[in-house]
Amino acid sequence: MLTAFEVDVLKDNVIYHKGNIEAVEWGNFVSLTDGNGISLDMGRVTAQLSALNGEAFVTFAYSNPTGEYIYSDPVKMYLYYSVSSVEDWKAINSDLTAWYAQTEDIDFAACNLSTQSLSVARSITPDSLAADAPTSALSFDGVYDGNGYALKNYNDTAKNFSGIYTEEVYVQSLFAKIGRTGFVRNVKLDNVKIFSRNFTGMLVGENYGTVSDVHLIDCEVLNMYGAGALVCAYNYGSINFTVLENCSVRIMPNSANDYVISFVNGGVIAQSLASGISFFNGATGQTPYQTTGKVTSGSGTVKNVNGQDGTAFNSLTNVSLCDMRKYGYRGDIWGSTGIANLKEGSLEARNNSSTYYLDSWVVQNRVWGFTGTQSHGGVIADNLTYDEEGNLVFIVNGDYYEGDKKGINEAYYGVNGGKRTGATIKSRNTYGPGSFEAVMKIPSFNGICTSIWLFNYIERDGQEASNYEIDIEVHGTAVDSNGNPINTNNLSSVLCTSWLTETNFISETKGVGYALNDGDFHSYRIDWHTGENPRVEYYIDGILVCTQTTHVPDNEMYLNIGCWFPKDWCGDPAFETDYMTLKSFSYTPFAGETAGKLSTATDNGREGEVYHPWVEMPKNNLLANGNFDINRTNPVWNIPLGATVNDGITFSGTLSQTVYMDCGGVDYRLAILASGKAEVKLSYLSIVNGVTVSGSKSFSLNNATLTGSIFDFTPPDNCTAFKLEIISEGQINVKSANLNIA
Repeated sequence: MLTAFEVDVLKDNVIYHKGNIEAVEWGNFVSLTDGNGISLDMGRVTAQLSALNGEAFVTFAYSNPTGEYIYSDPVKMYLYYSVSSVEDWKAINSDLTAWYAQTEDIDFAACNLSTQSLSVARSITPDSLAADAPTSALSFDGVYDGNGYALKNYNDTAKNFSGIYTEEVYVQSLFAKIGRTGFVRNVKLDNVKIFSRNFTGMLVGENYGTVSDVHLIDCEVLNMYGAGALVCAYNYGSINFTVLENCSVRIMPNSANDYVISFVNGGVIAQSLASGISFFNGATGQTPYQTTGKVTSGSGTVKNVNGQDGTAFNSLTNVSLCDMRKYGYRGDIWGSTGIANLKEGSLEARNNSSTYYLDSWVVQNRVWGFTGTQSHGGVIADNLTYDEEGNLVFIVNGDYYEGDKKGINEAYYGVNGGKRTGATIKSRNTYGPGSFEAVMKIPSFNGICTSIWLFNYIERDGQEASNYEIDIEVHGTAVDSNGNPINTNNLSSVLCTSWLTETNFISETKGVGYALNDGDFHSYRIDWHTGENPRVEYYIDGILVCTQTTHVPDNEMYLNIGCWFPKDWCGDPAFETDYMTLKSFSYTPFAGETAGKLSTATDNGREGEVYHPWVEMPKNNLLANGNFDINRTNPVWNIPLGATVNDGITFSGTLSQTVYMDCGGVDYRLAILASGKAEVKLSYLSIVNGVTVSGSKSFSLNNATLTGSIFDFTPPDNCTAFKLEIISEGQINVKSANLNIA
């Protein structure tokens, strides 16, 4: 007889028509199995929900043949009311705190907007109208997820503005006001045209909440007296990840309303791109209005708009799609299979991944881990981005970096610029006992601490502070100035540590038997138990490598994922730029296991930190200065006398660079674009005193014209460096040299 069963959540976003929760087929969202892994008959299963909308805990009840009910542990799911028609859109006004998800494009072409308003949360009060400042008395405080679909052909341009001061000509935005807890995201506006007397943005009139991942294409706005823009009229919250294509701002005489994103900004506008924005003089015609276009006015923050900081678009109409892609935008990613942050799959086809929406995380912009003189640049928001597959990318800049990024604190970056800067994210909320798994592709080089760690620091009156922490750390070989090992770690091992205080902890290095920097994704998992058998288990690629039964934290902790640069004990970061890729993260709580909830940290707000999703991806080259940049202070290469550097390097003699990283057993590919004859020689080395690595490999390069040549090699075990030499026979021109994992 069944006494218990397991729930495996397949998809945790449930979209259904309001009032029809009974129609949800739960077998599409969860898998229920008995202790032998056999699936249960869903016909005997009912669902009990803590709420019918928003975040809800769902308990599944299975009816035995005897009529007895067996109950599961509750699982968290996210419930949305579906929006698929104009009538559904109108119904949003009946519940302004609910969660909604669009399930298809909505076409407003048949709506006569000259006689009605379809704005959400629009209620103009007589007092505000009399004061000619018609704020809405209502606000949208729920979640609206456009799910990649479009709101189309919403054309509200027929009202007569002249001399009319009635409420009909104010605040005609799709959302009149978004409240502080409101969230509007993943919405596409296609051929939306709104002409208003005042106080209108295309999407929202007043925003106190969050607008994210919005795409406007072929849209047009006019505000007769200037208080409005394409996205928002008055922004006091956050507007992030907006893309505007081929849109128009119409400007009435003497209004000088050339604001593009928001008329007034008292909040944050960030990570936005625009292409093909036109400015026209008057409500009709195509007479250009002479302007460069301003992002907004006001005292709020404008960050990384069209790839730069500032309050103005420079040559806005000349920003091409090619330029936009430079900053990460790759076309119509808001189509039926995409969301603005590039993850594949519509809302109903995916889980509510913790890294999918970074509002669940703090993108850190801070420095720690040194005493005295600052030894590294910290972790910076400018080092976080997405790749083309939608994975989260953590950029790390080593000692050879000479780019524009800056570390934390002017005293540091004034000397070191962006050297030794990494990237981390930290959960806004604490987690209790459970299984924490990150699937990551770690950087190749030494000097970096790549980690998934739980942490919570709590001050104690009159005694040592609690430093609750559980770490999986991966870092390369570290030696002192004499080549003696500082510790036993390398990039084929993990450091497993559990802390109670800064002086009371257990730490163990465990080898995994293969290189973790081999260019593949590997899973890193922490199982933290506080039940009858308190312990911490550490898993790599599903294999248990370490169990610790002492020093087990008993308080909830924040989760951190990322890369940073400790002093000395991870090795020297002798490289230019590399990155770690996070494919997924999952957390599964352990039923019946609890932990304390003490905390002195609060991470519920962004605290002024701005996330940059359109930071340009670094070039994938493990050689520093692979294009022979003549403007660099440190060329990195050992350049022979008489060489000329111009569109590559031309020389006679030997050009060399030594690459320092735990490279034994990893397959590499060297690509050289060159003309001339040379021997390409790789000499294998060890930075560890007493460890001898012998051997070398040579290739012949013989190109009459500028040609690309490919050379594959695998350094032997224990190899922690190799020297690359290009030994010319006469004069040779090398345009570029590129090293990657094969």
